[in-house]
Amino acid sequence: ATYGTSIVIYTQSIGWIESPPTERVRVVIHEYTHAYQYTKSGNKQLASAAWFEEGVAEYLSMVALADLGLVDRALMEGLYGSTVIYTPLPALQDLEGYTALQAQPGEVYALAYLGVAQVMQDLPLSTIDAYYTELSQGTLFALAFERSFEVTPAIFYDAFAGFRTNGLPSMQ
Repeated sequence: ATYGTSIVIYTQSIGWIESPPTERVRVVIHEYTHAYQYTKSGNKQLASAAWFEEGVAEYLSMVALADLGLVDRALMEGLYGSTVIYTPLPALQDLEGYTALQAQPGEVYALAYLGVAQVMQDLPLSTIDAYYTELSQGTLFALAFERSFEVTPAIFYDAFAGFRTNGLPSMQ
């Protein structure tokens, strides 16, 4: 869990004890990402979407594991895609609030990851930092998203719905 800039790892929990080392590293990176998000916020609540916050933490942890050679990202995305196809989950736009996101099963993290992976296609990781810089300056989610990822949330949501339905690889 992450509380501000502090990360707490419950190393005696059954989930931690039974997790393989790669999963443990992924969890630490995920939580570290939340500490980064908090730091970028200047210690204030940002107007970001819940699915995006969790999706960024999942995305950056997967990128890091792939860069370290610990996972095959394409294989994991295929697994996540199958999980999302066969698990009844709402549309991303219905998961902008934390209450809605937290009411979902754990597979919602795969959905959030795929959302961020789609919006990040061919963009450098620094785009994520630009997004958080926009938010830290008081920019609302929709405008920060559009300025950073060069697509409005509405257009992205429609394209992502098509991706979920048809497996389309791009937002065009």
